Amino acid sequence: MLTKEDIQRLRAEAKHFREHAKAAREEAARCGAKYDWIGKLKAKCRASEYVRDAQERDRMIKTFRDAAA
Repeated sequence: MLTKEDIQRLRAEAKHFREHAKAAREEAARCGAKYDWIGKLKAKCRASEYVRDAQERDRMIKTFRDAAA
């Protein structure tokens, strides 16, 4: 079960994953400009994984808040 202290940690983790996703999207753009299609695909996949992880953290926070209410 989550505690109130965990909410701040989960928010920080979600922010961290979003920053990584932003960097991965930038890398995908750079790879596309250099016609490195494999690198672009890998960077896009990483960005998707980071976004999914951030969304999971958001879901955990929402679940905790709904349970506490």
